[in-house]
Amino acid sequence: MSTYLTAPVPTKKLPGGIPYIIGNEAAERFSFYGMKGILVVFMTGYLSLLPGAVGNEPMSDTDAIANYHLFTTAVYFTPILGALLSDILLGKYLTIMILSIVYCIGHGALALMGIHEGIDPGWMLFLGLGTGLGSCMITHHMVMPMELGHMPYKDGLTFEEWTGESRREDLGNKAWRQEVKKVIAIMQSAFLPDVIVVGGGNSKRLLKHVDSLPDGVRIGEN
Repeated sequence: MSTYLTAPVPTKKLPGGIPYIIGNEAAERFSFYGMKGILVVFMTGYLSLLPGAVGNEPMSDTDAIANYHLFTTAVYFTPILGALLSDILLGKYLTIMILSIVYCIGHGALALMGIHEGIDPGWMLFLGLGTGLGSCMITHHMVMPMELGHMPYKDGLTFEEWTGESRREDLGNKAWRQEVKKVIAIMQSAFLPDVIVVGGGNSKRLLKHVDSLPDGVRIGEN
């Protein structure tokens, strides 16, 4: 006599496994349709920015839509492979468990690939602190030189004169850092970059005070 149930336990209540089935199906639907809904946006707007991307050009709308429909088509055919795997080799429960883990790994990879520090942001403003103030905007692998340091700022001085080395020597490191933070905040409000990277020889004087910098600002290299 088998030690396993061959039929549901007789009950007038809702079978105990139903909440798990409903919960699993709901999670699967939210996961699948949530990912599918932004798939074209991801392929055209963000895929080319990730480390290891082939080429610098974003995927065209035509190619992205074609890939989207290929994926949707595959959704209807891959269950046949799952059925064969289940009936011939693994059985239904083990197949469900293994492929659910694969499903979770795939979504985890999609989520984690965007947190790599090497990802190219949409707009990055570089500020070089040294003798003066160098600057450029970087977007999608293109560098746009800028001369923000030559713009007038305060008391008849330019941004470059206000944050340069001679100004640091006059103010002292502590007061100079406060002025640099104010200038960074102004640049952030004016250009709305995704990230500001502060480099140059004097950026090292901010390393111990990174936590006090505005959000979206990090210390880089020259």
